[in-house]
Amino acid sequence: MNRIDPRWMIVAGCALNAYAMHLMATLSLEASCWHIMLPRFIQGLGIGFTFVPLSTVALSAVPMRELGHASGLFNFLRTIGGSIGIAAVATFLQRGTQTHQARLASHVSLYDPAVWDRYQTLVATFTARGADLATAEQQAWAHLYQMVQRQALLLSFIDNFWWLAWIFAAVIPFVLFLGHRPRLGEPPAGVERHAAIVES
Repeated sequence: MNRIDPRWMIVAGCALNAYAMHLMATLSLEASCWHIMLPRFIQGLGIGFTFVPLSTVALSAVPMRELGHASGLFNFLRTIGGSIGIAAVATFLQRGTQTHQARLASHVSLYDPAVWDRYQTLVATFTARGADLATAEQQAWAHLYQMVQRQALLLSFIDNFWWLAWIFAAVIPFVLFLGHRPRLGEPPAGVERHAAIVES
């Protein structure tokens, strides 16, 4: 950070996070461990490139005598923002799941040949396992409903990952409006003001 403008590190971090969200938005229920771990690893790099330089840039213009208060306020606002973000994503996830489930369930009908074939296969499977016909039919419907629930939850996660990817990408231009870092070998402007006050 003494040799690179922290703003470019933040841009790199946001880009890495956006790419990680893009990768997670392409996951499916058959995703392997590697397909899940790779975007998480990239996201970890992106978070490291984002938050540390962001703290430095946010506090660079604060006088030394106010640095403790400013740091506490910055951490407080970051915690509050994170809590609001988590609550919003959880809400969108729940509502998205309900929306996708309602849409998918409207297509699950025994008049659909594919659904009927799947239903008959499940009934035959549960009957072969020892269940009577009525129980096998109930188990087949329950299995179909669980499939719909899993797919609805997956689609809701994908929607949220796409939203997060676009948010990270949209933040990148605003990083350029952050304050410039001090030139190498020079203290931040707040430090200079503080030193002038002390000398006077």
